[in-house]
Amino acid sequence: MKTKTRKILAVIILAIMVLTIVPITNVLAETDPKPEFAMAHNRIMKRDENSTLNATVNEKLEFTHFIAEFDYDGDAIEITGIDKGENLPNNAKLEPKHTGEKITGFEIISDDSEPIEINQGILLKINVKAKNNANLGKYEINWSEAQLLSDDNEKINITTQPGSIIITEMDDSNDKPEFNMIYNQKMYPGEEQTISVKADDKMEINYIVANFLYDDNMNILEVTKGNGLPEDTQIIPSYNEGGKIDGFSISSDTAINLNKNDTLANIKVKALENTENEKTTFSIDTNWLIQGNWKAANVKNITAEIEIEPKVTTPSIENAYIRIKRNNLLVGEEEQVQVVVEPEEAANLIEKIQYSSSEPSIATVDEKGIIRARTAGKVRIKAVINDQFVSEVEVTVTNPDIPNTGDMPITLFISMMAISLVGIISIIIVNRKNKNINN
Repeated sequence: MKTKTRKILAVIILAIMVLTIVPITNVLAETDPKPEFAMAHNRIMKRDENSTLNATVNEKLEFTHFIAEFDYDGDAIEITGIDKGENLPNNAKLEPKHTGEKITGFEIISDDSEPIEINQGILLKINVKAKNNANLGKYEINWSEAQLLSDDNEKINITTQPGSIIITEMDDSNDKPEFNMIYNQKMYPGEEQTISVKADDKMEINYIVANFLYDDNMNILEVTKGNGLPEDTQIIPSYNEGGKIDGFSISSDTAINLNKNDTLANIKVKALENTENEKTTFSIDTNWLIQGNWKAANVKNITAEIEIEPKVTTPSIENAYIRIKRNNLLVGEEEQVQVVVEPEEAANLIEKIQYSSSEPSIATVDEKGIIRARTAGKVRIKAVINDQFVSEVEVTVTNPDIPNTGDMPITLFISMMAISLVGIISIIIVNRKNKNINN
């Protein structure tokens, strides 16, 4: 009985293992990377205008037969022809497929017994035309069927990404969208900052293409979407031949509503390390802005002017302080601030000290450290170097008609007090004598 039970358990365990392993194997097989074919995304066209969509592949491939069908809105778009891309070799024969006069797909076959070898890059050039009666909007060209066969007629699994065309016309209204940039006007070599592109007013947009114009004193590190864009909206940087970021694009199938001062994009820039005392400009040229009504708008270029200056290295000023000979001044008097700086190597900092008064109505201080008393009261005079606090002194200002014992010599003060005391005693003695005489 025990042996029979063990056999049953063994069968059950084996069945569980098979049922578990097969799905895992299928998942692993499905997650294997597949060759991806894609067409250009968001090509902007006007009615009755021609353009080209490049169909690309993301990896090196070898095949003998490639059959594809397209699905697109024939009322808005017409495919006028299909040409071989730079990656198709001489032994690849390309034949467009037609349904009537409409091009609906293509077929690529080997013109000899050898397989077709292609590298990553452009496979086809699909010539398209926006019809003159097309409605404004976004239209996709999908791969409804794409079959790739190896030299032994085995099907190669692939993925495809559709292309899209935006048909637009210029908006002749006077209400033009505008943007501005928020940025720091000064940077140090090697310093980074984020430039924010904000909406000047409320607007509705579907698509934006913008280019950056800047010189060699600066690098663009990244472009990220601002808080005004919905979560499902992507912002895609564009790159020049040297691999530098030279712009970005934003697209959305539904209109993006921006309010005034909403951030469209954040651009992280860096001043080059070896740049000194240079003024640099960073401009955004908006080539296309498609509004919520699918009409294109003219947008003014915006420019940031940034001064890159060497960072000042400040010697230690831990032992620096200011002092004055008199802390008590009469209205109308002046006093020179004295600066003590250690070590001697930091003596040149004296010329860089900036002074300020906590109460300018009571006493002011100029760039040379001259204090001028104005009205009665107390005030603090502060000194800083390169925004670093040095020290401060307190000054008391009094009116001239009020004795200022703080400035009076101690001997004179004692003498005056003695004279006053003698006078008081004399008055008391005289009063007593007068009383005795009367009595």
